[in-house]
Amino acid sequence: MPAISRHDLESDGIELLFVEIVGNTGTLLVGLYYRSPADDDSLPKLHKVLRDLLPKLRSSLLIMGDFNCPGIDWSSSPQRTKNGCPSSSALLEILSEFRLCQKVKESTMLTRDGKEGNLLDLNAPTNLRSFGA
Repeated sequence: MPAISRHDLESDGIELLFVEIVGNTGTLLVGLYYRSPADDDSLPKLHKVLRDLLPKLRSSLLIMGDFNCPGIDWSSSPQRTKNGCPSSSALLEILSEFRLCQKVKESTMLTRDGKEGNLLDLNAPTNLRSFGA
């Protein structure tokens, strides 16, 4: 499948890369994101990028990466923060506003003693059916 780097969608001050994948039944815009645990500015910037992108979006959207927001209780419905962390609240707001659904259900890292740790990595698509997935 052909893939196109979408540098026109990138923004300064945020680690975010977009790639558009063209399939037989449509296109999929994939956003790859990284947030440093100490970065309080990039989630609002991601929110703005997505808000600006939404009116122009003509494909399915998949946002994935390392969001470093361990303070979310993913098992609750609806999801909520465990510790009132502003970054966790900002991420939940983004997921809700853009109808992105977290698909990772298990811990994505282990603690130093080998026990299950936090779920830090997200795989949050919109409707992938239009892409044929």
